[in-house]
Formats: sequence, C-alpha cells, structure tokens
Amino acid sequence: MRISDNTQMGLLSIGLVAAALLACGGKIDQKKLDKLITKMFENQLELEIKDIDCPKNVKVEEGAEFECDVSVKPKGTVPVVVEITDSSGSVEVKTKYDVLTPKSVQKEVVGGLAAKNITAKVNCGKKIRLAKPDTTFKCKATDNTGMSKDVTISINDDGDVSWKLD
Repeated sequence: MRISDNTQMGLLSIGLVAAALLACGGKIDQKKLDKLITKMFENQLELEIKDIDCPKNVKVEEGAEFECDVSVKPKGTVPVVVEITDSSGSVEVKTKYDVLTPKSVQKEVVGGLAAKNITAKVNCGKKIRLAKPDTTFKCKATDNTGMSKDVTISINDDGDVSWKLD
C-alpha cells in the first residue's frame, strides 16, 4: 500500500494464531476469543476495544470461518475474520481490511508535506478508517499561518493508499 510519493502509508494489518479455544459441547469459547481479540488489538494496533460482536455458539469445525465486528475507541468498527484451523478449536484471527488510524495517516501526510518543504499540522479526526478499495476520505492540513487545505486520502482497487493536497 503506497502513498503518492511512493513511501509506505501507515496501514496496520493484524493477525494472530491462538491455541485451542474449544469449550464444552464442541463450540468456540467466546470469552477466550474475546480475550484473544482484545489482546491483539491492544498490542498490535494500540486501540482500545469498546465491544466485540461475534456469532454465538460457533461449532468447532476445521476450516470454518466467521466474522466478528470489533468496536474501538475513539471511533470505529473493524471487522475481523476468525478461521478455525483444527478440530481442537485453534483459530487464526485477522482484520478483514488494513486499518488506518488517525495517528498513522496524519504522520504520513505530515512527512510527505515536509518532503515538499511544507510545514503543516494535519487533522484526520478521531475515527479509524478501513482500507477498503475505492474509498476516499478527507483530512485538513493547516500551515503555520493558519491557512488550511483539504487533503484527500484515496484507496484504489488494489488497496494502495494515496493522498493529495486539494
């Protein structure tokens, strides 16, 4: 995933493989799964979780997949894919899309502007974004004189991220 000046954008894709999450009755232990997802988000994305919504009573069946929605602070929901990797309930958990945190986007745009001899603060709000193909969103760049311009962040079909000063 690249920004317009061919440097890496601050995209975060996370994944984790876990030991058996088998509960009684041949189903995934939801509490263990919630702990795993929480640890993954806090350690790898540095995001605090508000809520995790997964299907209930998922039967352990090797190769089966299901999705959970993870609500995070400050704002946003990240879909994760859980794949059951064996009959004992071991799972692999990964984000469905790369995650763009406001901090990572702002840092990349500020660095890109600095490379063009432009000093500015960038504000992308508090909402996390997902690197879904064919999406755009706006940030605001403000220079030392107080002049502001929009910055358009675009994700193309391949998931590559670019930005431009409007």
